[in-house]
Amino acid sequence: MQTKQLLGQYYTTVDPFNNSDAFKAWYDLVPKDEPILEPFAGAGNLFNFIDAAWVGYDIDPQHFNVELRDTIKNFPKEYQVCITNPPYLAKTVIRRKRLSVIAKHEDLYLDCLQLMLDNCDYVAAIIPSTFYNQNLFKDRLFAWDKFDMKLFSDTDNPAGVGYFIPESCLKTKLYINGKSISTNKNDIPTPTNFPVVFNPPNFSEYIINGIDRIDGDNIHLRKWSEKDRKNLSDPFGKCKTTNRNIFPIECSYLRDKHIPLFNQALREYREKTNDFYLTSFKSLQNSGKYRKRISFKEVRWLLEKVIL
Repeated sequence: MQTKQLLGQYYTTVDPFNNSDAFKAWYDLVPKDEPILEPFAGAGNLFNFIDAAWVGYDIDPQHFNVELRDTIKNFPKEYQVCITNPPYLAKTVIRRKRLSVIAKHEDLYLDCLQLMLDNCDYVAAIIPSTFYNQNLFKDRLFAWDKFDMKLFSDTDNPAGVGYFIPESCLKTKLYINGKSISTNKNDIPTPTNFPVVFNPPNFSEYIINGIDRIDGDNIHLRKWSEKDRKNLSDPFGKCKTTNRNIFPIECSYLRDKHIPLFNQALREYREKTNDFYLTSFKSLQNSGKYRKRISFKEVRWLLEKVIL
């Protein structure tokens, strides 16, 4: 019998809607004279969060009001409004486990999202937080609400809610945990050609701690030590090219005086954006928010800002 993980099922046990300004702004636009479709209803958890008429389907129903139906193969076409938590299943996992699932996109949730957008005018989908970095389905994205806390009882997967409308959106409204954030273009990390080498084979003087700790924020630039060389070397004594948690950087313009400047700029970036653009790492801090990981793009962008 297929397990929840093999089906890509993760049941939402925290209400992502009723304390969310993103949901309220979107729900004001939604027609209220017809039932809400839940095409991947599972245990029907979402029914408890919104006081409305629902119609639920699932390939593995776990609720008496959920009808058996493979909505990926036979999607209901008579509904305007869809609110759901679609299955997550990476194409690489599908291939490795030789599952009888065909995914066109890199993850099954993207296939499900396309089905919903093709058939419904208004869609609210609880999806992985990495979605916002994709270049898919952004034209109708009315709001993106990134959750910096655990939404599921059976997985630590970071998630958010994408709110879609029928027409194209000139600008997507951004939220963290249901609260609006406003950033100007100077706060948004952009690609740059600033000369930085990550994980140089012969190491360098400087190291980035790229991931927060469980007990607090810990992303920062520092000087390297011999202990770093031991931990980050491959069998031939060269720097591993795969380092991401802690990684040396080489930049001909970087000096010791830039270390506090970089770390201050990083703190300001995190405060202004509420960590919106940093990647949520799949484990929680003691505070209940996700640990964050900084990207090479963000490091390069911050270095250019403080050095030039």
